[in-house]
Amino acid sequence: MNDVIRSILLLAGLIIFLLLVTSKCSLAPPTDAKKAYKLDIKIETKEVRASGMIVLPIKKKYIITLRTPGKMDILYLKTCARDDVVERARSGLNAKKAVIHFTPNEIEKEGACPIKVESYSKKSRHAIGFIDFQTEDTTLPALVVCGKKNIKFTGVSKCQGAVGSMKRIKFDNEVMVKYDDKCFMKPDAEGRVVGYFKGKVFEYFMIKGYCPFAFRETKPPYRRHRLTTYGWEVTKFRRQ
Repeated sequence: MNDVIRSILLLAGLIIFLLLVTSKCSLAPPTDAKKAYKLDIKIETKEVRASGMIVLPIKKKYIITLRTPGKMDILYLKTCARDDVVERARSGLNAKKAVIHFTPNEIEKEGACPIKVESYSKKSRHAIGFIDFQTEDTTLPALVVCGKKNIKFTGVSKCQGAVGSMKRIKFDNEVMVKYDDKCFMKPDAEGRVVGYFKGKVFEYFMIKGYCPFAFRETKPPYRRHRLTTYGWEVTKFRRQ
């Protein structure tokens, strides 16, 4: 009888131990999965560096350094043509840094195919980032007024800001714009909607999450420009 009780107690202890171990090793969901969290991964190459969002020039191969506020236990890279998961076991300063070698395939070279980066930590916090690329079919220059900075882009641009804040993009010539239905925002008190033109300037409100805009000149040579915006609601991406 004692042997049976001893066996039951040992089994119960083993089950409790396994539950504790797996709970510590599991990746907890973000504090609120419905919220749009600020893009906060620091991204850099030899040519350019930025925080959260970046646009890289056309190259055959890229060496990209990523730095996160917390440890990277798992790094997730997603494009229109691939899903890569990298499990990491680093310590010290290297635990918050990763260098990735990225060679776009023929699908990723054809058009809008950015990299969405997600870093997951078992103990501290999660982090996210966005990497876009210039393409041969987007050559129209523009000045993006985003937060405290006015940045010149050629063909492809980006902007991150708090949901509801006003931003603008300026062109040298008149352009037309197209954007997804999800980018519509209800009119504000003055009757303004997601975006509107003031001559060669397009003003818009930041919408929650990602929102792509496609611009084209109204006259030859009909050059094009692509803008991706990201509206955030919460500045930190943490576990429960």
